[in-house]
Amino acid sequence: MAEGQCFEADILAAIDEAIHDGVYVISMSLGGTVKDYFQNGISIRSFHAARKGIVVVCSAGNARPTPQTTENLSPFIFTVATSTMIAHSSILSR
Repeated sequence: MAEGQCFEADILAAIDEAIHDGVYVISMSLGGTVKDYFQNGISIRSFHAARKGIVVVCSAGNARPTPQTTENLSPFIFTVATSTMIAHSSILSR
């Protein structure tokens, strides 16, 4: 794997561990292939966390074809993003 990459299974295991540890908030800034939320392992795990009262926060994503694009569409996750006032989206990292 290239630097800055990991397997989805490792992310899911980390979410499971956080749920088991009884955290109040899970905050993630991840990018990757966009899937429907009901087929996305991270979204499904976030649903399990939300059912236990854990707030899950994720970045909207940085790889966008248009300024209005977001990679995180899950209804179980609070999505955060940044923008400018002049119709240009900000790129924080990649």
